[in-house]
Amino acid sequence: MSSLHNLFGRKQIADPMDDFIKKSIHEDPVACDQVVALGSAVVDKLIPLLISDKRHPYAVRCNAIRALAKIKDARAVEPLIAQLQDEDNMIRIEAAHALGALKDARAVEALIGVLGKGFALSSASARALSRIGDARAVEPLINLLGDCYECGREAAAEALGILRDKRAVPPLLQVLHDNDHAMRKLAADALERIGWQPEDRDVKAAYFVAKQNWAGCVQVGHDAVPQLIRALRSTDFETTWNASNTLVAIGAPAVEALRACLNDGNADFRADVTRILGQIGTVKA
Repeated sequence: MSSLHNLFGRKQIADPMDDFIKKSIHEDPVACDQVVALGSAVVDKLIPLLISDKRHPYAVRCNAIRALAKIKDARAVEPLIAQLQDEDNMIRIEAAHALGALKDARAVEALIGVLGKGFALSSASARALSRIGDARAVEPLINLLGDCYECGREAAAEALGILRDKRAVPPLLQVLHDNDHAMRKLAADALERIGWQPEDRDVKAAYFVAKQNWAGCVQVGHDAVPQLIRALRSTDFETTWNASNTLVAIGAPAVEALRACLNDGNADFRADVTRILGQIGTVKA
């Protein structure tokens, strides 16, 4: 009798992996944390869940990747590298993030191989490469600065700043003249992290505009005017407003270059230039 009581009265202990799969399917936010708490003991059980089949839906695969990223066991590196070629883009992105968390140099070539293959995957791969910190990534990341996707370009600039390799200086200097104010700022921040210092006054002006160091632009004076006029065309209101005020602060040295813009084909730009000239005139008076 007591043996029957023990058999039916004792609670059945749930398999932690079955529980993980069930909770992942139902998008339970604690699913990943519970299995991560088991550590390396479950790595060999998580790896098979990466494989795409009917038993392992998308939510389970994603959570398995995230759990492996948090456990940080080297056995997961090669299986995660394989996921960079998965047919599901979100799985590829999750795998890239996970490989960045593992910081294993074995992943470098595979991550380089997916740069430029979609903006989100490029961004995730660039950030992963910056976390790994391998110099092999520098040239491919430089190439990514010319990518058509803004997200990938931004991640490349950030990554190059983190890697701090001086090979990135010339291409980052080119980005200081980019049409996108956010890209200019990221390039300037990266240059600063690398330890580069502006020497040429024209480059210094471009750097100060990118950093939005308007007081520095005033100190540069006349040589900063072309960069400030270019900043007037920015789609970012704060940038155009500050560039405008800085030109007014520079005053007379900016007048000739501003007057040359009065025949510009953009009526809104001409109106801004006219207003600035008027303010300089008022200040002078």
